[in-house]
Amino acid sequence: MTGYNPDLIWNADSQFGRRLRALREERGMSQQHVVNLLHARGVTNWHQTTVGKVESGSRPVRLGEALACADLFGLTIDEMLEDPDSPEARDRRSRDLRARRHELDVVAQMLRERAEELEHMRRLVEVSPEPSIDQVESDEDVPAFGTPAIDPNDRWFGRQGGDFDDAPTGPVLDAPAREHREET
Repeated sequence: MTGYNPDLIWNADSQFGRRLRALREERGMSQQHVVNLLHARGVTNWHQTTVGKVESGSRPVRLGEALACADLFGLTIDEMLEDPDSPEARDRRSRDLRARRHELDVVAQMLRERAEELEHMRRLVEVSPEPSIDQVESDEDVPAFGTPAIDPNDRWFGRQGGDFDDAPTGPVLDAPAREHREET
């Protein structure tokens, strides 16, 4: 069990205030802007002078105020209390940067895959002949606006490479039979 240490508490208030000032100045925020943002988070008892007193370490910070200040900068209370130049803080930032880099790599790979799919679809559209008006038998043969031009359930859709030499030619065997209509 640890004993009460008033120096530790004063150091925490002082460190919190120094960190608040550093973060505020890094972002080019005035003390009044911090007050306005804290008011939006429900901390209504702060004024510009309060920010100055907290930053100088002469006014202690309540827990709810500390949570709101940390949230304002996207940090935890622990991060507000740590020295940004400490080895622990540098290690944490390094881990965060590696994790974000990994996330960006995953997104970049997904975008490359999507670009390949779109290029494949573009080639399919270029290869498929466009029917002339003489080939259309009725309005029923014309797809409605917004209908996909390529059937994603088609077994040839989505193939890599765009080589269709082995694609079936002639009538599709599993297509429903069309009724023959005689003109009367």
